[in-house]
Amino acid sequence: MSLERFQDLFPKERREVRGATLIASCLALLSVAGCAPFGHRSSSPDPVFLDASALVGNRITVNGYLRYEFENRALYPVDAATRKHVPAACLPVLVGRADNAMDRRVSAFNGKVVTVTGTIDSLAQPGMTVVGTCKDAGIVVEKIELELPG
Repeated sequence: MSLERFQDLFPKERREVRGATLIASCLALLSVAGCAPFGHRSSSPDPVFLDASALVGNRITVNGYLRYEFENRALYPVDAATRKHVPAACLPVLVGRADNAMDRRVSAFNGKVVTVTGTIDSLAQPGMTVVGTCKDAGIVVEKIELELPG
């Protein structure tokens, strides 16, 4: 289409109005985008996910997202944004080697949001560090259930 044909179809006054409308629309869009939520805005995780060692010996109940697979047996905050932006927020899940029934039960909830009741226990002897878990203290599972939507 030639420039003359374009100018015939859209007179100058109409082109100027459309240009002004386009600019006004873009400015409005940018101002609204400035008010939109931006970045990571999750709540801070339950303190047990950050430092379970402070609770060693205590019986607790905690909700979380369970990963129970090879080299990753831990509970994480329910909020996906927190899991992504706070990688240290985790709680090792501990099941006795001889407790096959509990191991199978916990394994069945892998990838689900659960409620776990148990006792916080230290994995390391004093002065030692544990390699292979996200923390040196975890929860010994007594009871595990799917968290009901609420």
